[in-house]
This record gives sequence, structure tokens and C-alpha cells, in this order.
Amino acid sequence: REMTDQIGKYWTKFEELKEMQRIQAIVDPELETYRWMIEEMRVSLFAQKLGTSVTVSDKRMEKQWAKVRRV
Repeated sequence: REMTDQIGKYWTKFEELKEMQRIQAIVDPELETYRWMIEEMRVSLFAQKLGTSVTVSDKRMEKQWAKVRRV
């Protein structure tokens, strides 16, 4: 449950901003990178044997979020 909540907080932030950017016709590659980092984190938490293509952590997620264009 804790791992699901951890992913959920990132996913919620992503979805909210993605919708705002969609309405304003903004395409933000940094937000797409953030989305893929969420997927990598999901793999690292739930399918560790698969491994990830990038290292993800809460700190790295926050660092990437700082790069995302706010609307």
C-alpha cells in the first residue's frame, strides 16, 4: 500500500499538470520525462528483477519536477 501511495502522489501531480498543459496546447518534454520516471519508479518498486534504465528516487523525481513547465 505504501509503495502504491508513493507512485500515486507523483502520478496525480503529473495528470493535473498534463491536463492544464493540454488545455493550453503546451507540449513539455520535461513533463514527459517526468512521466517516464514514474514508470521507472514503478518498475523499481514492483518488478525489481527487471531493473530500470535510469536510477529513480524521491530526490530525483523532485529534481525533475522542478524542470517541468508550470502553467
